[in-house]
Amino acid sequence: GDVVEVRVDFGRALDPAAMADAIAAGPTRLCAVVHAETSTGVLTDLNPIAAAAREAGALFAVDCVTSIGGLELDFDDVGVDAAFCGTQKCLSVPPGLAPVTFSPRALARVADRRHPVPFYFDTRLLTGYFGPDRAYHYTAPVSMIYALAASLEEVAAEGLAAREARHRDVAAALRRGLAPLGLEPLVPVEHATPMLTTVRYPDGVDDGAFRRHLRERHGIEVGGGLGPLAGRAFRVGLMGHGARRENVLRAVAAFGDALAACGHRDADVAGALAAVHAG
Repeated sequence: GDVVEVRVDFGRALDPAAMADAIAAGPTRLCAVVHAETSTGVLTDLNPIAAAAREAGALFAVDCVTSIGGLELDFDDVGVDAAFCGTQKCLSVPPGLAPVTFSPRALARVADRRHPVPFYFDTRLLTGYFGPDRAYHYTAPVSMIYALAASLEEVAAEGLAAREARHRDVAAALRRGLAPLGLEPLVPVEHATPMLTTVRYPDGVDDGAFRRHLRERHGIEVGGGLGPLAGRAFRVGLMGHGARRENVLRAVAAFGDALAACGHRDADVAGALAAVHAG
């Protein structure tokens, strides 16, 4: 079938009403969204979109690569039929695994397919492997699974509510530290992910020089802006073990130094550090 995209400008949140209209204009079999968008730092409100998908009889799929382990997310309560994530962000596990979950509705939909499914994406083979039959599907990356198990034990020990609060606390601390440096978050706080913040440069700051100074002088690497934000913004990740107040302090001081090295000498580093501590 045809794929219909609902587009918004970079840094803007999806409009639930626009999503509902697009779903209702169907027939729609599947609606897919990104929960925490890492190219901009926008957090999508899943509930109204999930409700619109259910009303239309569509499956609801979510990319939660960035949010899993950093925000509370109850798939059954929201009404998520399929979700996939990565282990390398808020779970702080080396990259290499892509955990997935499927609702009974999604598994039933796949079971009713008449066309072949590629081997890697065939949930019937996957459920045979992970189910009681233990039918062979692939050789498991055992060391990665041990790493994931250790991470999940840490998540359970901290508690998801406390973990979300920690990510939100350090995101707020970072935002407080940006203004004295002359930096501005791209996304309004009410639509922002706590684990990734996209930051606009002041006029005249060279993106390559700024990020190179951070990397070579401070051992800090930040992501560059993507799409229309290339050269105009940089992205700061505070995820999992990295979501700590001391990392915010170190980063803010380094940002001030990098701005000065790029000729922007109005950055108030002392004021930025005080603002980080103020919360």
